[in-house]
Amino acid sequence: MAITTCGSVGAHEYEAGNITVEHPWLRSPGDGETTAPLFMIIENKGDTPDKLIGARAAKVGKIVIHADPARIVVAARIVIPPRATVTLVPGGPHVGLHEVTKMNPVGWGFELTLIFEKAGEVTIDASVEAPDAKHAHDAEATERWEKAHGAKKEAEPRRTKSITPTMRITSICTKNTSICTKRMSMRAEKRPMSPHGPQQAQSRRAWQRAVGAERRLTANFEGAAPSPGGVAALAKAYAFSTRAGGRTT
Repeated sequence: MAITTCGSVGAHEYEAGNITVEHPWLRSPGDGETTAPLFMIIENKGDTPDKLIGARAAKVGKIVIHADPARIVVAARIVIPPRATVTLVPGGPHVGLHEVTKMNPVGWGFELTLIFEKAGEVTIDASVEAPDAKHAHDAEATERWEKAHGAKKEAEPRRTKSITPTMRITSICTKNTSICTKRMSMRAEKRPMSPHGPQQAQSRRAWQRAVGAERRLTANFEGAAPSPGGVAALAKAYAFSTRAGGRTT
């Protein structure tokens, strides 16, 4: 813990009365751990001392103020002398977050409320650092953490839509029926009547049966009861239409 006379106030500051909290950060719990120590800089701009007496946060079972009796800190309280700054750092006084059930990822912020004896409450957003960070925004510690945890992340297999036999049959039916429709349209609009008139009529009837088969297969795909003979009827109709088309001039 360091004590200095008050100076200029930097960024990431939070104020309550004469107390200013600067650069709060915490170490994220390590794998399998539930404790996160909190550090910060606390400045007292007033003429009387104040004390950090407590804190609270969501998803944290217990918060304990770890003090240093050898200096100006007493048990469960950190004294902030007038016109002075107290720095909470690793290895010294800090606020311990215990029984943490959920912590935001490294690089995010974590909201909690500090309670001072005179200044009252102040809500802060502490930067979440790697478990072995030595200070706020420790890039090297963050890089080590990302490498260690990135190796454990496995790319999720790409999910593809499974194709069932019924879907394949429906696709084939739709394609073949479209071919039958095109052939019949060409005969009716652009080509002269073939001498095989009865065969043309049979081809048209076969095409109509094919359409009915496709509709039955579509109903089957959507969950209706299967229609027997649908696939066979469509295949027979398409084969007959192909033969009839080949003889058409």
